[in-house]
Amino acid sequence: MLKINKGEPIPEFISWVKHKKRTDDWTKIPYSLRQLMTEYILKREQNGLCGYTELPLKCSDRHIDHFRKQDWFPNLKFQWSNYVVASTNEAFGAKYKDNKSNLTKKDYDVIYNPVEKGMNSEVYYDENGWMRPNRKNDNMVGRTIEIFNLNDVKLREIRAEIIRQVDSYFIDGDSDNDIKEFLQGLGFPSVVEWELNRLKKQNTVS
Repeated sequence: MLKINKGEPIPEFISWVKHKKRTDDWTKIPYSLRQLMTEYILKREQNGLCGYTELPLKCSDRHIDHFRKQDWFPNLKFQWSNYVVASTNEAFGAKYKDNKSNLTKKDYDVIYNPVEKGMNSEVYYDENGWMRPNRKNDNMVGRTIEIFNLNDVKLREIRAEIIRQVDSYFIDGDSDNDIKEFLQGLGFPSVVEWELNRLKKQNTVS
């Protein structure tokens, strides 16, 4: 999961919110403006990656998710800091959170918000791509993984392949920067960084 550093809203969004005619309906935001918002958040704040899974996102597979659901937090409908661009895949990420995870309002107190706090230092990955909490009883990490289904088979397979490629490049003597550049198009920078750190620690011990 990314740690997202939110910036200021785009001027077009600020202007629309300022002049909106007493509507509380998110869907009233013009489609062209939502597209502009999506593009800006994705490129400037998330480096082209899904904010929850770290998958690279294509034009046909992305939308703005309200991290805190609109129905439960209506005061955050037009809050820029509540927007995360995410995949539209129903099997994981935002869609899974909202439609399949049995999320409750209280869960927001015990899951990671990628805008507020990073989770990457609290997890590890095995060779098959499984994401696990570093600490056995870390319920916050565990619940976040469950809510977003971050161990979906597709995500595990991609992470496992990335780990294999990192290992191969590392054995060949490529530098960290080169390895990151080689694998940039695959997404999942947290996995690349984690595996590189693991390999360097392993070399130090041996």
